[in-house]
Amino acid sequence: MALQKLKENDMIVSVIDNKSKVVKKAKKILDEDTYTEEITKIIERDFYPDLPKLDAQAEYLEALEKNDLITLRKIQMQYGPSRPGTASSSQYFSPATFETPDPSQRNSSPKLKAKDGDIDPSATPNLNPVNPEIDKSNIGTYLEVNESRKIGLDKFFSKNTSEDNAAFDEILRESDRKHRAKHAWLFNKEGEQMKEHEEKLALPSIEKQAILNVDKSSVDTWKYKSDNSLMYVPDGVELSEKEIIEDKKFKPREIVHENTRFQFTPYNLHKNKQIMQQAAVSKALVNQGKIGHDGKELSANQTPRVNGYGFMATPSPAPGVEESPLMTWGEIEGTPLTLDTGLTPCNTSGPVFKIPIIPARDQLALDLAEKASKTHRAKKEAALKQVTRNLAR
Repeated sequence: MALQKLKENDMIVSVIDNKSKVVKKAKKILDEDTYTEEITKIIERDFYPDLPKLDAQAEYLEALEKNDLITLRKIQMQYGPSRPGTASSSQYFSPATFETPDPSQRNSSPKLKAKDGDIDPSATPNLNPVNPEIDKSNIGTYLEVNESRKIGLDKFFSKNTSEDNAAFDEILRESDRKHRAKHAWLFNKEGEQMKEHEEKLALPSIEKQAILNVDKSSVDTWKYKSDNSLMYVPDGVELSEKEIIEDKKFKPREIVHENTRFQFTPYNLHKNKQIMQQAAVSKALVNQGKIGHDGKELSANQTPRVNGYGFMATPSPAPGVEESPLMTWGEIEGTPLTLDTGLTPCNTSGPVFKIPIIPARDQLALDLAEKASKTHRAKKEAALKQVTRNLAR
């Protein structure tokens, strides 16, 4: 704040506000398709990282049902082994294991900073290292693409908007301008009353104090506001200093994307094996010396017999130590992915739930509506550019 020099006949000390006004940066306007696509990518990356795997499984099952060999080959090339080489030693999983989502094999989702919404680079493993030799002519595009990958949902909304949202904001601004012009008496009085209040608070010069006849019987009223508490919803009470201090003791609220899924395996496989072994030992001790209905002694190592034949053990997909593994030797570019597992519903004899495919007629109607919408937006942009060129002349 700075005080201006008081002139000889002035009664009011005018004040100059040196505070810089915060200019709101204009958002980048994107077309509807790009806006929706970018939001979908960010939500899928932060909240649903397993969705691409489920989509690949659904596509695989659909291609398998339709006997689409081209799609099956494409999925095989995308998720299959890439080149021969020396395979690293890995654990062989049973059907009960590899059909269960394992959080330890999932890549951690990007963590966002609390302030600026950027992703912590140390939180995301670099699965596909970038070649250090980058074409200098495409360095701008490269940086722009990597910046878009690091941006969070809040940061994206603060920087970008869609054409429909921008048009709606323009309609709201125009409506507010017309409302203020129509009810100018309501809003002008607020400025006049504020000016009058400042004049009353101003200290006149010594000469003026002797001349002025101050009427002490006048009543000082409250400040006038157009959106007063009587006719409108009153403003909330500001937090006191004690409440502000109490709020500082707690951590600020933030969205932790990792909390939307398991961070560790909920199944303790080692503990389950121990429990099963203890149960087998307990059962063997209980059945020791007992005689079955066939007159033979019960044994813990024997299975129930039907017509004199016992049950056969279920073969395990994990081979022995000296046997050849089921997978061929090779290296996998990404995380091994089993598409034909029980994560997605398969064809069964009983009733199943299935989302029907959009009929061709409805799909054609949606495509025509989208095409008409794009044409309308293109005509609108061309008209605005023409008006801008005419005004610039």
